[in-house]
Amino acid sequence: MKTINNEFNDWKEFISYLLTHNQQFELLKTYTKGQTYTEVYQQLRFNKETDIQVGYVGNDILIYIIIINPITPGLNKFNTSIYFVENMFDDSARIEGNPGLPFTENNTIGILEMLSKSLDGKEILFFEDGVLSHSQVSFNDEGGDKMYNFTYKWKKKSLTNKISALFSKTKPVFTEKEINFSDIFGGIILEKF
Repeated sequence: MKTINNEFNDWKEFISYLLTHNQQFELLKTYTKGQTYTEVYQQLRFNKETDIQVGYVGNDILIYIIIINPITPGLNKFNTSIYFVENMFDDSARIEGNPGLPFTENNTIGILEMLSKSLDGKEILFFEDGVLSHSQVSFNDEGGDKMYNFTYKWKKKSLTNKISALFSKTKPVFTEKEINFSDIFGGIILEKF
């Protein structure tokens, strides 16, 4: 099925064009796990440590688009839990549905709009004695009405350490580092559409 001005035949062709036509990303590698075929694109401009992983089932079902950067472990963890559903960009339908986005005009427009925006939100990394202890991921929903916060713990503590921390008179000292998500992905560069 041709879509977006009858220029693209399937998700792979469309996503590849969006990410690579302005040399913002390059295809780094591909792999298959089960029924999912994944392409990994590396950003060549701006923050060069940012990768985008795109998962497909066949050519016509898009399962996920995950933005990964090593300096945002909490965002990475959060993103790996997000999968597309068939009605995701259909305002008249419920957000629930079968897994994966079919290759339709409405869905390609939704993905185009999603990728053209910078990531909104931030992650605060908390270090204890130079070791990453935990991080807090914060972002607004699409309309900006509601703030979401997720905390991820990275440093494992034994039961003995947890109990002794309860009775300790000294509180742990944390240093913080804040990362704005727009610094790791500012959206794709578009000349067309």
